[in-house]
Amino acid sequence: MNDVRAGASVRVLLDYTIYQADFAHVVEEKVVAVQLLQSVARATWNTFKKDGEWEWILVSTNGVKHQVRYEIGASTFKGEQYNKANVKWFTKKQSCYKKPVLSHDKNGEILSGSLVDLMTSVQGGSDIRCCAGDSAFPVQSLDMTKSFVSGQNVDHVSVIYDSHKKTLVFQNNAYWWFTLQSTLGTRDMSRWTVGEHTSRGHTQSRVNIDWFADPCWKLVFAHDKRGVAKSGSRADLVSAIKNGARVRVQIPSYRTAEADNLSIRNGHVTAQLLKRLTEKNLTRIADDTSWFWQMISTTGKVTSTLYKVGEHKHVSTTSSYEEIRWFIDTKPWALVYSHDARGQPIEGNEKDVVRAVQSGHRRTGRGGGGGGSPPSFLGSRAIFDEQSGNFGLQ
Repeated sequence: MNDVRAGASVRVLLDYTIYQADFAHVVEEKVVAVQLLQSVARATWNTFKKDGEWEWILVSTNGVKHQVRYEIGASTFKGEQYNKANVKWFTKKQSCYKKPVLSHDKNGEILSGSLVDLMTSVQGGSDIRCCAGDSAFPVQSLDMTKSFVSGQNVDHVSVIYDSHKKTLVFQNNAYWWFTLQSTLGTRDMSRWTVGEHTSRGHTQSRVNIDWFADPCWKLVFAHDKRGVAKSGSRADLVSAIKNGARVRVQIPSYRTAEADNLSIRNGHVTAQLLKRLTEKNLTRIADDTSWFWQMISTTGKVTSTLYKVGEHKHVSTTSSYEEIRWFIDTKPWALVYSHDARGQPIEGNEKDVVRAVQSGHRRTGRGGGGGGSPPSFLGSRAIFDEQSGNFGLQ
């Protein structure tokens, strides 16, 4: 619980699968509950169900596990399950510092730390997490002006307190709960029915927020609008990605986000940024909001595509050329295992991967590269099949 309040990221090992928590709750100062949302239901350990279903899990430190399934692309509820589960919990603090970089009250008045230090962290590509009340979460897309920092979190599904189970569970007729918070103390909350473009409310509040920064990031490559290097080298960026590094991308006005997927083609890197919504301004999500997806390349090209939240309705696609800065995670990574397309070992030992997964290590998988496709690199959910001894990534 103390680690969660100190901005730590959380992973859980559950049913031979390790998950990165998307959102953490502290419940009545007794229980920690985390939402695990990046999962698609499987027919077997290594195959998806024929009819795609989202599989969301809410697991608590009192052992309660609530699992729900929704049809992908629709609001159709496919079922739920409650049970008690054996869980291993892992945490990673944002930095060696126990205090937030900035702590402020609901009016934006500084309680501790420094806004300048937070801005410096954002400029330096740091990963940022927030604690607001009884919630802790990553800031997935950051913006900065001369006077404040703001950022979105889009991975949160509605929950309610169950007095019998003494923890949080997913709400019936669930909705997405998107937030945009700022160092002014503002929090904008936009709610949308799962699988539909149906608003469930758009409200604002003011909250005390602690902002935590992970300083273990460095600028590895910066280029102009034509992709010409200004500092660092593209080769170093490519090498870091091939060695498992996470990547954060920054475009003008210090808009910064971690890449959700990365691909390499002809020596150029392209990053997908998928965790952002359209905004009215930097403290308010657009009323009729859309997903704001971007493809950002070391050629300088930025392609932005908008789709309405909850429906397959294309709004627009635009392209521009921008100056871009690329940051990598400086924490050490090691190649543990590699294999060919038939699963035959090339280097390392498969058992070492299994041991690392069971110990809570973050995964980065490499896929593609065959049939003319560029290799891709992505963070992943690791699945271990006890019967066969094999593992997979989702």
